[in-house]
Parts: sequence; structure tokens; C-alpha cells
Amino acid sequence: MPSPELQRFLDSMKIGYEQWHDGIGYDLDALRAMTPEERSQVETVLIRNLAGTGDWRDVEALAALDTPGATAVLKTAAKHRNAEVRNRALSILADEGPQTGLQLEDDIVRAVEQGALDLAEKHPTPRVKRALLDCARLAPATTRVHAAAMLMYLCGKADEPFDWNHRPFFLRFATEDNQQLRAAWMELREQTGV
Repeated sequence: MPSPELQRFLDSMKIGYEQWHDGIGYDLDALRAMTPEERSQVETVLIRNLAGTGDWRDVEALAALDTPGATAVLKTAAKHRNAEVRNRALSILADEGPQTGLQLEDDIVRAVEQGALDLAEKHPTPRVKRALLDCARLAPATTRVHAAAMLMYLCGKADEPFDWNHRPFFLRFATEDNQQLRAAWMELREQTGV
């Protein structure tokens, strides 16, 4: 018979509409309160989940386990076919700092190019900033606006990731007129020095 903590955690893995909609993760408090043997059992379940379709919650729970096996799976999850899983793993690995290596930067650049702009804030290298600059010109309109805003923030030209004081400038990136977009992009490039 499982302990109350293990049962609570297993119950939290049953995601209904409300948990999905509200972005509620697994019960990590229950995970931390388990015995080492139970945590090992849960680690096996989480790894099996990620080998299939996986979920960002599996990544978050593996990070909370903080075992060598869980860390290895997180590095693998950074290349997962599910963008939510991949981006959550990249975010967690970026929080660990530069010791995760050049490959992490490559993966973050790819994710930023695909619209995961929040990852840029955690890993604001010159290559990541260049990816934001490229997004401000090549991505869909909404992403262009937010890429410009994030780049201004990371370059110290704005006080927050979407600084409303610069909103009129950012909104220039929503245009479908190529000449106006190019002018805004050139101004962004000049202001940021990227």
C-alpha cells in the first residue's frame, strides 16, 4: 500500500481540464515528503512518461527529484518532440547556468527562433540576442513585437520585458508593410547594438 504522500503525488498526475487550463503541476510537496524508495519509483514513472508523449509537469517533477538519473533525462528532454516539454527542460537547464555547455545555447537559440522568447531572458548571450533580432524581422507579427520588446530589455534599453513606455515602438513590428518593418528593425538594431 502506498504512503499518503505517494498516493497524493500519483493522484496529482491525473490531469483534468482545470489542472491543464490553469497550468497546475504535480504535487511537488508530496514528492519531497516521500521516502527515497518511493521517490525512485516515481522517477521511473516520470522517465517512462517522457519517453512517450510527456508533459512539462514530468520535467518539473524530475527537476525537483534532483538525482543524477533525473538530470540526465532533463538533458534529453531538451530535445523532446513536444515543444512544451523541450522548453521547460531548457528553462530548467538554463537556470543551472553556463556549465550546461554550448549545446544548450544552440537549443535555446532554436527555441527562441520558434517563438519561445521567455528562454532568452534566462540565457541572454550574444547569439540569443541575435536570434531575438532575427525574430523581430522574420517571425509572425505578434512574435516580432515581443521579440523587439525582449531584446530592448535584455540590452538595457527597457525596464521590463515589455516596457509600456516603449509600446509605440514595439507595435511598429506588427506591420505587414516590409518597408516600415525594415525601418523599425534597423532602428532596433541601432538602439540595441546587436
